[in-house]
Amino acid sequence: MDEKKIVKEEEVVEDAAVEEDDSSEETPKESFIKSLIGKDVFYFSTRDICEIAILCALAIVFDQFCKIEVGALGGGSINFAMFPLFIIALRHGWFKGFISGAIIFGLITCAIDANSGSFLAYPLDYFIGFGSVGVVGVFRKLITHDDYNVTWHSYAFATVAALAAYLVRFIAATLDGMILYGENFVGSVVYNSTYLWPSFITCLALFLGLLVVIVRTFRTHNTKSL
Repeated sequence: MDEKKIVKEEEVVEDAAVEEDDSSEETPKESFIKSLIGKDVFYFSTRDICEIAILCALAIVFDQFCKIEVGALGGGSINFAMFPLFIIALRHGWFKGFISGAIIFGLITCAIDANSGSFLAYPLDYFIGFGSVGVVGVFRKLITHDDYNVTWHSYAFATVAALAAYLVRFIAATLDGMILYGENFVGSVVYNSTYLWPSFITCLALFLGLLVVIVRTFRTHNTKSL
């Protein structure tokens, strides 16, 4: 009798433990929200800083030396400078992606650009324009998945993320052309379309073409943010 009683008590304890585990499980929505506001998203480790610095430097090289100038004043160019910034956002999340694009890359390229003048172009063309790469970080879990496997969903969400980032940049550049340079709406749209959308196609082709390699690298060299 005592043995039977002990067995029943153990079963009751196990059932209670299972119920507690089930109640503690997070829903996909809760997990997604936590991934956006978790402390790791805002924490910069030494490795994070080094990786971001290297990729931002690569983006600056692409922006300054690997480009096709558009317009007489060289106000825009076809390049794939956004590609390394996409990698930062995909690996480290939306916040670090935004900081890398809007502040690190944005400030440096704005200072280098001859047409930036007194940094009047910085808020829209650079801060918002390149900070838009943070959108890719929002789609991070949908692109890389928890097991770092690339599926057709990964390519679909990577395309949507890149398109959303460039759309934000396009809107910011269009507004900047109207406010700062006095262009009309149609003129600003046409001018910015001549270099932004070809750049988008170039960056997207690189991003999708190397997505498997990028995600496998993430899996091999994991980071606390992921």
